[in-house]
Amino acid sequence: MTLKVVWMYVTYILWGSISYTAINIPYGSMASEVSENPDHRTELSTWRTICSQLGQFVIAVVGPMFVYYTNKSGNEVLSGAAMSKFALFCLIIAIITYFYAST
Repeated sequence: MTLKVVWMYVTYILWGSISYTAINIPYGSMASEVSENPDHRTELSTWRTICSQLGQFVIAVVGPMFVYYTNKSGNEVLSGAAMSKFALFCLIIAIITYFYAST
């Protein structure tokens, strides 16, 4: 169990300090390059936040509908295979939207 907790902390720190930052710094800075108008920058930032929250909603609310199943005892159980498929789906959607947003 100790190794699992260490793995959890290391991967979370790497995600937060590398992956999350590598995506958010460029997208957060992009508004200043797109427009010199402060109102437009605010609008871009607002839409970025709204779309981010929408994505989180889909993962947090819709995701569990696909990754859990009811076993023979009537308990809700997380399916590892379904979780992998849902994660792959989210990855593909993220890549498509990142490419779309950068064009």
